[in-house]
Amino acid sequence: NDNITALSLRQMSAIARRDMTVALSGLGGDELFFGYNRHARAWRHRHLHRYVAKVARTLRPIANQLPLPSTIQSAFAELGGNAAWRLLVAKNNGLAGMIDELPEAVRAIDRLLADSDEFAFALRDFDVRSSLPGNYIPAVDRSSMRVGLEVRAPLLSRDLAELLGRMDARALVRGGQKIALRRLAARYLPRDIVDRPKQGFVFPAARYLATRNDVPPSAPMLTPGLAERIWSRRGDQRYRALAMRLCLLEALSAVSADGPAPSPSIGKTQEYAQ
Repeated sequence: NDNITALSLRQMSAIARRDMTVALSGLGGDELFFGYNRHARAWRHRHLHRYVAKVARTLRPIANQLPLPSTIQSAFAELGGNAAWRLLVAKNNGLAGMIDELPEAVRAIDRLLADSDEFAFALRDFDVRSSLPGNYIPAVDRSSMRVGLEVRAPLLSRDLAELLGRMDARALVRGGQKIALRRLAARYLPRDIVDRPKQGFVFPAARYLATRNDVPPSAPMLTPGLAERIWSRRGDQRYRALAMRLCLLEALSAVSADGPAPSPSIGKTQEYAQ
């Protein structure tokens, strides 16, 4: 699993395990209730995705050669591809140039995307069907089980998923991120808790990457030169998550039939998760 948040979750689970054996998680809340920033942004720009994206996709090769204003360049960088390309851009800090070098990834995502007139709905559907079971659930389960903590996720109720599936998705997204949950919570909790801004919960990648040298991790499955370009820009916040995934790719590639081989790439990650 490539979710580095599992390291922080394992530490939090270890602390919780001192006093309890079972815990509750809000896992699934962002996916089911349009909680991610990318969901809100895609909804705000829904008309651009619906009407402008096809034109931007056609003109982007030409636009890349012209000295256009930054706002127009940003529009092409966000809209200049098919739905799968735009999804990868939305989930990777807008790094359109990097996505262009990963055509296999675009094709793989294209096969998984639901057909929808609204890009925001297709994006949320992908997160529910792919990101949640393939990335977030394993990260939570494995990191908590590693220390003997049982984590239950009440929002992953099948009945709840079926109820939301019968609702008009516009009612869930037009009022803001997780508006349905916020309105329910407002009946029982103080407003300062309900209206608290969304907070990230991530591994301190910058501190870990600062300990690495300039030799890029080995990632032979990537196109030539791509790992080097990502690694050379690892000080840029937009490239940080990609640089961490290079470290994980290197470590995972060392796994053989005899089990995981020692790897210096992630040997100090627990120390830097403190």
